Amino acid sequence: MDKFLSTISIFLAPAIVAYGIAETTKDLQMTTDMVEQQRQTLLSPTAGGRPIVGMVAPDFRLKDGSGKKHRLSDYCGKKNVVLAFYPKDFTGG
Repeated sequence: MDKFLSTISIFLAPAIVAYGIAETTKDLQMTTDMVEQQRQTLLSPTAGGRPIVGMVAPDFRLKDGSGKKHRLSDYCGKKNVVLAFYPKDFTGG
């Protein structure tokens, strides 16, 4: 009986390892495809790093200093919105 289990485990262990590698590779490929799709979107001629006049900005949500959530779409047609980023603002670095 022990010889039988040893024989089965010799053949079964590599199959299990191969399956795990295949699943990991599949997940990695899906992630790589998603990153490539986002990269292509950002580098497309319509994006180009510049806004297109008349094009609606994508909706996003941010928290203010007091923790209140704001969505860009909440201000659509009501106010002008200016979003400014200050890299390393108020930091020592």
